[in-house]
Amino acid sequence: MIRSRDGEPLPDGKRGELVLTTLTRERMPMLRFGTKNITSIIKEKCPCGKTFTKIERIRGRTDDILKVRGKR
Repeated sequence: MIRSRDGEPLPDGKRGELVLTTLTRERMPMLRFGTKNITSIIKEKCPCGKTFTKIERIRGRTDDILKVRGKR
């Protein structure tokens, strides 16, 4: 998560822009992709016992894109 206005990283549990990073093979460029989606990271233990990191439901966007009937 990053703060969308200045790109600063946010701690877990704080809402910010979701950023994905490619980590594929050695000697490949590392790319960061800003999704423009507002969400947060949840690191709570699941009742079933699993400890995977989860992403909260998307709460909004940082841009003005509006879809009407599936079109932008």
